[in-house]
Amino acid sequence: MRPRLLIQRHAEAADPFGVHDHERTLTEAGRAHAFTVGEALRVRGWVPDHVLCSSSTRTRQTLEAVQAALGTPLHATFSDALYRANFAEFQHLVREALASEEGMWLVCAHNPNCAEIHGAWAGAAIRVPPGRLVAYAADLQTVVEVLG
Repeated sequence: MRPRLLIQRHAEAADPFGVHDHERTLTEAGRAHAFTVGEALRVRGWVPDHVLCSSSTRTRQTLEAVQAALGTPLHATFSDALYRANFAEFQHLVREALASEEGMWLVCAHNPNCAEIHGAWAGAAIRVPPGRLVAYAADLQTVVEVLG
């Protein structure tokens, strides 16, 4: 089953003293993990048609690693609003993106929003460590697969 929506939390990020949260970068392990998730997408033939990505450095780097593993450029929109969003705003931004374009969407963002949306939409508590990707069917309630 081809999913309609992929929601991925950014991969593991460093937390050095003095670096603004928005500018935190991925660790080497985080880059490797994001690449592995991208490979899993490639093997399944799941290449997103559209991407909504937080504007933070760590989400951009997660997307870069996924894209490298897929071996194809992805059409991405980078959003400061997604970075700053509370849960209600996060849900609105995701639903707005889905309504704007058909096809498969990848949303690369942050906790707690990534974890909270699974409880709200799938009715399931899904643990969302860094790098985890959850694939949803078109009904946005059925979890197709959890990667990473």
